[in-house]
Amino acid sequence: MSTLNRKLCLQIPLTQPQSLPLQITWSGRIDNRRELENLLSLSPDDPDEVLVHAAFLRFHTRCAYYILGDFAFVIWDPKLRTLYAARDIFGCKPLYYYHDASQIACADTLPDLLALPGIPQKANVLEILSVFTEVLASSKLYTDATYYQDIYRLTPGHYLWITPAGLEKKAYWTLDWNRSDLAIKNESECLEAFQELLFRAVRRRLSDKTASELSGGLDCSLILSTTQTLQHSVHALGHVDRREGSSSEHVRMELIATALKLSDVGYVDDTHFEFLPALELCRRSFAGGMPFIFFCFAQNIYQIVAQQKKSVLLSGFGGDECVTGHATPFIFTYLQRHEYRTLWQELTKAQHFKGAAVSQRKLLKNILSAQLRLWRHGKSLHRSLTLTDQDLYLRPEYYERYHLPHRYENHLVNPFFEQIHHREYQNLVGPDSFHVRMRVEYSAILAQALGFEYRYPLLDRELIEFCYALPLHFKRQQGRGRYLARRYLQRYVPSDIYDNPSKLGGIVPATLEQYLRDFAAGKYTDLFQDQPWIDLQKPAHPEHAQLKPFSALMGYLFRAMARRNV
Repeated sequence: MSTLNRKLCLQIPLTQPQSLPLQITWSGRIDNRRELENLLSLSPDDPDEVLVHAAFLRFHTRCAYYILGDFAFVIWDPKLRTLYAARDIFGCKPLYYYHDASQIACADTLPDLLALPGIPQKANVLEILSVFTEVLASSKLYTDATYYQDIYRLTPGHYLWITPAGLEKKAYWTLDWNRSDLAIKNESECLEAFQELLFRAVRRRLSDKTASELSGGLDCSLILSTTQTLQHSVHALGHVDRREGSSSEHVRMELIATALKLSDVGYVDDTHFEFLPALELCRRSFAGGMPFIFFCFAQNIYQIVAQQKKSVLLSGFGGDECVTGHATPFIFTYLQRHEYRTLWQELTKAQHFKGAAVSQRKLLKNILSAQLRLWRHGKSLHRSLTLTDQDLYLRPEYYERYHLPHRYENHLVNPFFEQIHHREYQNLVGPDSFHVRMRVEYSAILAQALGFEYRYPLLDRELIEFCYALPLHFKRQQGRGRYLARRYLQRYVPSDIYDNPSKLGGIVPATLEQYLRDFAAGKYTDLFQDQPWIDLQKPAHPEHAQLKPFSALMGYLFRAMARRNV
């Protein structure tokens, strides 16, 4: 186990000659230490920084590829005046940087970076406005821009290389669905390999004081069944809503806890949640705004983890994107392979589980229509989509006031022609990875502020690479996705959990419902007065009233930044 929550913050002046030795600033956990020790001829007593330095000397800018774990690190060579920085593949360790002709500055939180002398603090209005438009409309694409001009986040799975000649950012890792070393002969072998990788992913992320999120779904069931099998005690915590008619998720949690014989379980509701302190913690930790309001309302569990002095909180987040993926875009795959009978079976069974009454004639019409489009478009998987001001719900005057472009060009995959690995790639590391990457990044910052680490076994690199490359029939059968996870969990949890056709799980807390009720009652009217961009969305838009509680909260967090930007 490596040191937890080591801070990463440094500022390097470029205008003064330096004769200092090479400097390494490291924050993270190395999962493949023994392999690296053998590869680099190092001792188990050597600290992580020594392994990272040796890997850099051996592999140069590709060194991050050989390190498994959650990490962010910076290597500064004052003699050559070069800086190398890298971040783990899903951004479990944040890393922000600022670079101009006089300095380089890096930190793992924005408040730490902004506290350094000479760092500009001008708001990035275009990125802030995207929160009120693209994020709330679920159309935001991933970018390395932050809410401050000229301050960037290092994209997960990338390295940063700064020399006197310039700056380079490049991916050191990506997903490969066509693996030549994946030799799975049958379902039994697949389940065995899956279990081995799952055990390894969970074991790597355990500590002496571990808590775990508990929901009524498959992802948390996978993690908690593994901790039980490994005989590692964890404190399972679940969000519950105790209002009448809102108990189904709680019932599922109790089914899982009973089946797995969990001895240390806690259920958290909105009883002791205090909205204003939670909002203030977000403002301080993020130096202003945040991409999702989730971080404010999940703090009832975070506070318990901190009070019990747990060092790690395990989460099943990210499983949906690949390891337990729903394998929804399957039509194109079967058509391209000419597997028409299998496609017919999957469509009919999928409709049966959804409870939808669809005639065979209509299903056949859908298949023929899909085949016709495939013949017309061939292998062209992309289409250009233009988002206008109307699509983004903006009032026209905002374009002129903030000099915004009137049109946004995005190159998106046409979901009709997608194969499953295309969709998984887009959601994990492609343009549509905004949700995964931002949830992981901001959760890490909030957890660090409270003294623990968030860890994600289902975003383990080796487990992701294995599941991503699996053939379709291991991901989807009998009209349903998540096939491998369902088959694996049969030995651990009741059929009401693993065989339920609907989407299960999630930790949407009751605290959010409490806030929405209080907002509707006018409790925060005074708090949310005098906000920037609160009138951003067009009142005539049908979603305006629905989004107002979220826009008001976001506007409050950005208020100080807006005043600084005037």
